[in-house]
Amino acid sequence: MGRTAVVIGPLLRRLAPNASDDTLAHWHDLARWSSHFAEYGMLALVLIWRPLRGRPLLALLLCLAVALLDEGLQALNPTRTGDFFDVSLDFGGAVAVVALGLPSWASARRGA
Repeated sequence: MGRTAVVIGPLLRRLAPNASDDTLAHWHDLARWSSHFAEYGMLALVLIWRPLRGRPLLALLLCLAVALLDEGLQALNPTRTGDFFDVSLDFGGAVAVVALGLPSWASARRGA
């Protein structure tokens, strides 16, 4: 368990004191996975909003590189683990944001 277990675990236990350990573990996983997805979705949004405006593929590649670097560094730490599933969640969040914004970027380019 990582640092999130120290924060999220007790919070979930307080919010649902009668929940089983399996249920709390499931909710913890959902919270962790959602945060991976949302963090990299926000990173992609920030990148395509300003520094990489009009270059969504470059923004996606940068998000993927950061996700791989983050998990690679975690794998080097003996108290943490690097997980390819986390990379896929990270990249999925970035892809979702870019995919949602592509129609508006395409129409803005045609009008320019």
